[in-house]
Amino acid sequence: MMHRPRFSVFVMVGLSAAMWIGTAMAAEESSEVKAYNKACESGDPVACFELEYLYENGMGMQQDKDIALKYYTKACDLKYQFACEATVRVQKSKQ
Repeated sequence: MMHRPRFSVFVMVGLSAAMWIGTAMAAEESSEVKAYNKACESGDPVACFELEYLYENGMGMQQDKDIALKYYTKACDLKYQFACEATVRVQKSKQ
C-alpha cells in the first residue's frame, strides 16, 4: 500500500525548492530543515525522504550519506517505497 502524502508535505516541498534556489543560511539551521525534521519525527515518510535527499546530495549542507541512509531507512520503515529503493542504492554506493 502506497502512503498518501499529507498536505503539509506539499508545503515542505515548496520550502525545499526555495532552499535549493539559494539561501545564505546553513541548512542545519534553516527553518526548512527544522520543518522536515519535525514532520519526519511525527511519522511523515515523505518528509524523511526529502530530508535524506538533502543530506545525500549535499544540498545546502555538508553531504553525509550516513545521515541520509538513516532517514531513507526511517522512510522505508514507514512504508514509503521510493525510500526503500533509495536505501539499497545508498548502501551499495557506500561499499
